[in-house]
Amino acid sequence: MRVTVGGFVLLLAYGTVVHLLQLLTSGFEPYPALPGWLRAYFVALTVVNPVAAVLIARRHRSGVVLATTVLVTDAAANGWANYALNDTAGITVGRVGQAVITLLAMGLLIALPGLWRATSPGRLHADDLVQDWPRVAFTRARPWDRWSGSGSSGTSCPTAATTRSGRTLTS
Repeated sequence: MRVTVGGFVLLLAYGTVVHLLQLLTSGFEPYPALPGWLRAYFVALTVVNPVAAVLIARRHRSGVVLATTVLVTDAAANGWANYALNDTAGITVGRVGQAVITLLAMGLLIALPGLWRATSPGRLHADDLVQDWPRVAFTRARPWDRWSGSGSSGTSCPTAATTRSGRTLTS
Protein backbone atom coordinates (compact mmCIF):
# COMPACT_ATOMS: atom_id res chain seq x y z
CA MET A 1 0.00 0.00 0.00
CA ARG A 2 2.97 2.32 0.57
CA VAL A 3 3.76 2.31 -3.15
CA THR A 4 0.14 3.09 -4.04
CA VAL A 5 0.00 5.94 -1.55
CA GLY A 6 3.35 7.28 -2.74
CA GLY A 7 2.18 7.09 -6.34
CA PHE A 8 -0.96 9.09 -5.67
CA VAL A 9 0.95 11.65 -3.59
CA LEU A 10 3.40 12.11 -6.48
CA LEU A 11 0.53 12.31 -8.97
CA LEU A 12 -1.19 15.03 -6.97
CA ALA A 13 2.13 16.88 -6.55
CA TYR A 14 2.68 16.68 -10.32
CA GLY A 15 -0.83 18.07 -10.90
CA THR A 16 -0.03 20.92 -8.54
CA VAL A 17 3.13 21.77 -10.47
CA VAL A 18 1.32 21.63 -13.83
CA HIS A 19 -1.47 23.95 -12.71
CA LEU A 20 0.98 26.27 -10.95
CA LEU A 21 3.16 26.52 -14.07
CA GLN A 22 0.10 27.26 -16.20
CA LEU A 23 -0.87 29.95 -13.73
CA LEU A 24 2.60 31.52 -13.62
CA THR A 25 3.38 31.34 -17.36
CA SER A 26 0.07 32.94 -18.29
CA GLY A 27 0.57 36.01 -16.12
CA PHE A 28 -2.07 34.75 -13.66
CA GLU A 29 -4.72 34.62 -16.38
CA PRO A 30 -4.67 30.96 -17.46
CA TYR A 31 -7.01 29.21 -19.87
CA PRO A 32 -8.40 32.34 -21.60
CA ALA A 33 -10.59 30.34 -23.99
CA LEU A 34 -12.41 28.52 -21.20
CA PRO A 35 -15.52 29.70 -19.33
CA GLY A 36 -14.89 31.40 -15.99
CA TRP A 37 -16.19 28.52 -13.87
CA LEU A 38 -13.83 26.06 -15.58
CA ARG A 39 -10.86 28.43 -15.25
CA ALA A 40 -11.67 28.83 -11.54
CA TYR A 41 -11.80 25.05 -11.11
CA PHE A 42 -8.39 24.50 -12.73
CA VAL A 43 -6.85 27.33 -10.69
CA ALA A 44 -8.38 25.89 -7.50
CA LEU A 45 -6.54 22.63 -8.19
CA THR A 46 -3.32 24.53 -7.47
CA VAL A 47 -4.42 24.51 -3.81
CA VAL A 48 -6.65 21.43 -3.63
CA ASN A 49 -4.10 18.97 -5.12
CA PRO A 50 -1.42 19.53 -2.45
CA VAL A 51 -4.02 19.43 0.33
CA ALA A 52 -5.21 16.04 -0.92
CA ALA A 53 -1.60 14.82 -1.21
CA VAL A 54 -0.79 15.79 2.37
CA LEU A 55 -3.98 14.23 3.71
CA ILE A 56 -3.30 10.95 1.90
CA ALA A 57 0.32 10.92 3.03
CA ARG A 58 -0.83 11.45 6.63
CA ARG A 59 -3.29 8.55 6.32
CA HIS A 60 -6.52 10.52 6.55
CA ARG A 61 -9.64 9.16 4.91
CA SER A 62 -10.58 12.71 3.98
CA GLY A 63 -7.52 12.67 1.70
CA VAL A 64 -8.80 9.59 -0.07
CA VAL A 65 -12.20 11.25 -0.57
CA LEU A 66 -10.63 14.53 -1.72
CA ALA A 67 -8.14 12.87 -4.09
CA THR A 68 -10.90 10.74 -5.61
CA THR A 69 -13.10 13.79 -6.06
CA VAL A 70 -10.23 15.78 -7.59
CA LEU A 71 -9.19 13.12 -10.10
CA VAL A 72 -12.71 12.21 -11.19
CA THR A 73 -13.81 15.83 -11.57
CA ASP A 74 -10.49 16.76 -13.23
CA ALA A 75 -11.06 14.03 -15.82
CA ALA A 76 -14.60 15.30 -16.39
CA ALA A 77 -13.50 18.95 -16.60
CA ASN A 78 -10.72 18.11 -19.04
CA GLY A 79 -13.18 16.05 -21.06
CA TRP A 80 -15.52 19.03 -21.24
CA ALA A 81 -12.70 21.40 -22.20
CA ASN A 82 -11.20 19.07 -24.82
CA TYR A 83 -14.34 17.66 -26.44
CA ALA A 84 -17.31 19.96 -25.81
CA LEU A 85 -15.43 23.26 -26.09
CA ASN A 86 -12.76 22.28 -28.62
CA ASP A 87 -14.08 21.56 -32.12
CA THR A 88 -10.72 20.40 -33.46
CA ALA A 89 -11.07 17.02 -35.15
CA GLY A 90 -8.90 14.06 -34.22
CA ILE A 91 -6.33 13.51 -31.52
CA THR A 92 -4.90 16.57 -29.76
CA VAL A 93 -2.42 16.94 -26.92
CA GLY A 94 -5.27 17.98 -24.63
CA ARG A 95 -7.29 14.89 -25.50
CA VAL A 96 -4.32 12.61 -24.83
CA GLY A 97 -3.85 14.35 -21.47
CA GLN A 98 -7.52 13.94 -20.69
CA ALA A 99 -7.30 10.22 -21.49
CA VAL A 100 -4.33 9.86 -19.14
CA ILE A 101 -6.17 11.69 -16.34
CA THR A 102 -9.20 9.47 -16.89
CA LEU A 103 -7.04 6.32 -16.64
CA LEU A 104 -5.44 7.63 -13.45
CA ALA A 105 -8.87 8.40 -11.99
CA MET A 106 -9.96 4.86 -12.85
CA GLY A 107 -6.79 3.54 -11.17
CA LEU A 108 -7.64 5.47 -8.03
CA LEU A 109 -11.18 4.09 -8.08
CA ILE A 110 -9.74 0.58 -8.33
CA ALA A 111 -7.30 1.26 -5.45
CA LEU A 112 -9.99 3.00 -3.39
CA PRO A 113 -11.04 0.01 -1.22
CA GLY A 114 -7.44 -0.71 -0.21
CA LEU A 115 -6.70 2.95 0.47
CA TRP A 116 -9.88 3.22 2.51
CA ARG A 117 -8.93 0.23 4.67
CA ALA A 118 -5.38 1.50 5.14
CA THR A 119 -6.47 4.93 6.35
CA SER A 120 -7.74 5.93 9.75
CA PRO A 121 -11.53 6.16 10.19
CA GLY A 122 -11.06 8.95 12.70
CA ARG A 123 -8.48 10.08 15.13
CA LEU A 124 -10.35 10.21 18.44
CA HIS A 125 -13.85 9.89 19.78
CA ALA A 126 -15.12 12.03 22.64
CA ASP A 127 -15.72 9.02 24.94
CA ASP A 128 -12.12 7.88 24.38
CA LEU A 129 -10.82 11.31 25.32
CA VAL A 130 -12.83 11.38 28.53
CA GLN A 131 -11.95 7.82 29.58
CA ASP A 132 -8.33 7.68 28.51
CA TRP A 133 -7.15 11.26 28.21
CA PRO A 134 -3.71 10.82 29.85
CA ARG A 135 -2.73 7.89 27.68
CA VAL A 136 -4.18 9.45 24.51
CA ALA A 137 -2.68 12.87 25.20
CA PHE A 138 0.85 11.61 25.81
CA THR A 139 1.12 8.80 23.26
CA ARG A 140 2.39 9.84 19.84
CA ALA A 141 3.21 7.61 16.87
CA ARG A 142 6.30 8.42 14.87
CA PRO A 143 5.52 9.62 11.30
CA TRP A 144 7.52 6.77 9.75
CA ASP A 145 5.32 4.21 11.56
CA ARG A 146 2.18 5.26 9.71
CA TRP A 147 2.54 2.91 6.73
CA SER A 148 5.01 0.39 8.13
CA GLY A 149 2.91 -1.59 10.56
CA SER A 150 2.87 -5.35 10.69
CA GLY A 151 0.03 -7.05 8.89
CA SER A 152 -1.55 -6.36 5.55
CA SER A 153 -3.43 -3.21 6.47
CA GLY A 154 -0.38 -1.36 7.77
CA THR A 155 -2.32 0.06 10.72
CA SER A 156 -0.57 -1.47 13.71
CA CYS A 157 1.87 0.82 15.43
CA PRO A 158 4.07 0.04 18.44
CA THR A 159 3.24 3.39 20.05
CA ALA A 160 -0.54 3.16 19.73
CA ALA A 161 -2.81 3.66 22.74
CA THR A 162 -5.63 1.26 23.50
CA THR A 163 -8.82 2.59 25.06
CA ARG A 164 -10.85 0.83 27.73
CA SER A 165 -13.27 -0.24 25.04
CA GLY A 166 -10.41 -1.99 23.24
CA ARG A 167 -10.14 0.54 20.40
CA THR A 168 -6.61 1.26 19.22
CA LEU A 169 -5.76 4.92 18.77
CA THR A 170 -2.81 6.26 16.84
CA SER A 171 -1.74 9.83 16.57
